[in-house]
Amino acid sequence: MTAIVYHNGQLIADRRNIYTGTPMCPVDAGKIFVSQDGQFAYGIAGKGVSPTQRDKAEHALRHVISTMMVSGADAQHLAEITDYPLEQGIVVTKTMAFSLIEFMEMQVRVNPGITVGCGSGGMIVALMLRMGKTIKEAESAIRRHDPMTGDQFDVIKVKSLKPFVIAKSK
Repeated sequence: MTAIVYHNGQLIADRRNIYTGTPMCPVDAGKIFVSQDGQFAYGIAGKGVSPTQRDKAEHALRHVISTMMVSGADAQHLAEITDYPLEQGIVVTKTMAFSLIEFMEMQVRVNPGITVGCGSGGMIVALMLRMGKTIKEAESAIRRHDPMTGDQFDVIKVKSLKPFVIAKSK
């Protein structure tokens, strides 16, 4: 149902969301966002981030990024950093990328410039891009492999982000 991918300095995601009411139907909506201060971009799979939750999610993600940058760790349990209920996703700054993954429990991992994906179609799109397909080619091919992932993608280029500034703790 979701493809969120980090590849070559770009955060990429499909736009298909599924409204799970009655009747169940697809809804066109973005899955990747630039933070309100323009210092990081993110995409969260699963329930995603509703407009009413963006402030809280961005506050939690800012804390995750700051903690990982200061600690220098390659991976850390998410519960040790924040109690905000983040789901799988990808977070990028101008110079770093992080994956929020579930492996026994939620973890945050540094991505050292590698192509990475999350969501049901994310790994498929990541593989296509890694093998040399363009974003347009991946858009047109994804529906054959994962019919729940949309075939319209949004792209955020990390070079458009402002430098990330670690806020002083209060």
